Amino acid sequence: MTPHLARTVIVLVLALLVIQCGSSTAGERNGGDQQDSASESDEYVPGGGTVQLQLNGTSWKSSPNNSHRELGVEAISDGATTIVIEAFATDGSYITITIGREAGLSPGSTYTVQEQSLQLAYEKNHGQNGTMYLSSGMRDNPGTLTIEKFTQEGARGTFNSQIRSSVDPDDIIEIADGKFDVTFTVY
Repeated sequence: MTPHLARTVIVLVLALLVIQCGSSTAGERNGGDQQDSASESDEYVPGGGTVQLQLNGTSWKSSPNNSHRELGVEAISDGATTIVIEAFATDGSYITITIGREAGLSPGSTYTVQEQSLQLAYEKNHGQNGTMYLSSGMRDNPGTLTIEKFTQEGARGTFNSQIRSSVDPDDIIEIADGKFDVTFTVY
């Protein structure tokens, strides 16, 4: 099993655990029907999408010109409760965003990184034993993710967070101005 495949399996297992562990009540802000308020001119075009953000003030953007994937972004969803996004950059780094809610995801909802239903992971030098940074385990994390659009075809949203090194708990990176606009891969 390649290191990338192993990490992908771990992320998917985490996503499933998040869904199984997550609980919600009818009064939570993320409940309700899943409706698409986008116009016909806002349709998704097959092909991956983009993820961009600021890492400690430095621009980061997914790119199809990377050594790990033909597309710069791959995103999957069950269309109701889970979104998993993997984005790769030309510098060898990658970020994974995993969102899972048993009660369902809906456009216009904002989720906090403190919830177990949202996980962010970033790795420098992916595939070369790079340092992994995670949002999990940071109870004081002020991060949020807002889903602006969510359909069977894709999703768009914004996010910000802090992520902590898995090696050094004092090594914290600030993610700001995060944006994703992705088309889901169908298997």
